[in-house]
Amino acid sequence: VAKKKPRKRAVARVARMKGQAVAVDAEGKTRKVVEGAPVFEGESVRTAPDSHAVVAFRDQSKVTVQAASDVKVQSYRDAPGQPQSFVMRLVRGGVRAVTGLIGKRNPVAVRLQTAVATIGIRG
Repeated sequence: VAKKKPRKRAVARVARMKGQAVAVDAEGKTRKVVEGAPVFEGESVRTAPDSHAVVAFRDQSKVTVQAASDVKVQSYRDAPGQPQSFVMRLVRGGVRAVTGLIGKRNPVAVRLQTAVATIGIRG
């Protein structure tokens, strides 16, 4: 009897998009994403040239993945009564991130890892 993998709970959904994007899981399997598509912990969202996607997370964080970019959701923890954290890795391209409840409750719990970065802070 084959064991079923436990069903993953989506940590985010693609709220808006223009052009084409795919989600890539830890095994390298890709699937096309459209508005409303789920995004899971451990997945990357990759956009094509002249495309972008706005990913809305459960804590109300919003991440805009710019054209020809690749952003991985390294970890996302938002269970009540547990330490909460949100870690993304920018593999290629550009991203704009607005933190939600996790960042408001504990700013150091949200991290964006990059190899090289240019940052602009407003507000």
